[in-house]
Amino acid sequence: MFTPSDHPATSGIRVRKPRVTVPGLTVEELWLSPDTAVVAALRGPDSTNASALLFLDSSTGAQHGEVTVGPDELAVLSAGWSIGATHNWRRGEVQVWHPVDGDPLREVTPHRGRGVQALALADDGRLAASLGEDGSVALWRPSDGAFVGRFEPMTELDLDTCALTFSPDASLLAVRTAGDTVELWTLTPLDFFDQLLETGPLVISADGRWLAAAGPAVSLYDVPERVAPMTLPGRGPLAFTPDGMLLVAGAPDGGTTVWRTDSGEAQLHQRGGSPRALSPDGTVLVLTGVGTELTLVEVATGHTIATLTGPRGEVEGLAVGPGAAVVAAACSDATLRVWA
Repeated sequence: MFTPSDHPATSGIRVRKPRVTVPGLTVEELWLSPDTAVVAALRGPDSTNASALLFLDSSTGAQHGEVTVGPDELAVLSAGWSIGATHNWRRGEVQVWHPVDGDPLREVTPHRGRGVQALALADDGRLAASLGEDGSVALWRPSDGAFVGRFEPMTELDLDTCALTFSPDASLLAVRTAGDTVELWTLTPLDFFDQLLETGPLVISADGRWLAAAGPAVSLYDVPERVAPMTLPGRGPLAFTPDGMLLVAGAPDGGTTVWRTDSGEAQLHQRGGSPRALSPDGTVLVLTGVGTELTLVEVATGHTIATLTGPRGEVEGLAVGPGAAVVAAACSDATLRVWA
């Protein structure tokens, strides 16, 4: 393991200013399209408690489209931006729409009119999973609304804490049935696989082999082996690199640790900045520190390669493109900024 200096030399570190600034926009969540051309910003609720998902040009800030998100609705986007959906936890409808322009595609009622408590979209957008008030998990295709499977979890459901997470390759579905219980289901064939006693957020590697969960420490599971997890000191997992060989997590000292999944050994420890995002190609970390700047760090070396100036207040939403060539951040000063 190597540990870069707390104060790396400034030689070769690029200072980047925002290319686009969109003021007067309170944002709850951000996404960036795979080609980095469009930013999706979930605007905070208005006086009627309704919000909207805005699709903005990352080069100009111009709006391409909009999806209304009602008071009792939640919006999700597939990682590949092939599909988006809005679900209502009081009613049973799921509205499927096309990202960027927000054009509606279809309405699906996966739980016989009962409320939809949780919804997940596979990265490629070809499969959706929903968990309803009827106690079942439904699997269906957003492209035509056709149902491909349904099952009931093995453990009792707590509808207030339930959640769904696909592995990026859609081979595995994690079902949080209660605050301290997660069930793993294989999708081909559809079958119960394992149960984990975990309370915190979780991430799954691209091939579905590794699962990391937050808690008093980070639990790292080798899913196919069904053995006790490795316990890694940290504050919670952030992301796996695409090859699944590395896991990025917050460190106990407030810094960042990059762990090798095969051995559980630390490959890199970065002091002086908390991890906020990993670029989709797994090459660059975005860190926040005590100041308002964002720092870009190369995963392979731990070297600081750029600082992003301009944020004011807390960074409340962050989206990153490959190699962090494009970074979008929503700050507590109600301003969206894009660096490129």
